[in-house]
Amino acid sequence: MIKAFILATDGTHSQIALDVRSDTFPEDVRLSHIFPNGAVSYRLFNHPCTRARNVGDWRLFLSNDRAQSPRNLAVYTKFGREWFGNLILVKYSVTNPHNLESVQEGDRPLAYSMLNA
Repeated sequence: MIKAFILATDGTHSQIALDVRSDTFPEDVRLSHIFPNGAVSYRLFNHPCTRARNVGDWRLFLSNDRAQSPRNLAVYTKFGREWFGNLILVKYSVTNPHNLESVQEGDRPLAYSMLNA
């Protein structure tokens, strides 16, 4: 289990525990309860605005079908932007960049900065 940040359609923005299914592919995370229509993910090497290299990489999971997903109230409240479907951010270990690790509260400013880019 790892902890990740979620910005949810119901307006919550908090941490959530996720079950990593594979040691070989750490991106293989159980997400069907969060993304019933499936999800896509992107590895973030650089900060989207500055293009500066992140100290550690991040992975963003989002709905693969925005048209059928409800409006994300957390994104709208936090950033004033329209988005549909849940967003989840997890981070990779700095010491072992092939493995995911739990986010900490201190990671929230950087995570939100990347989402607001």
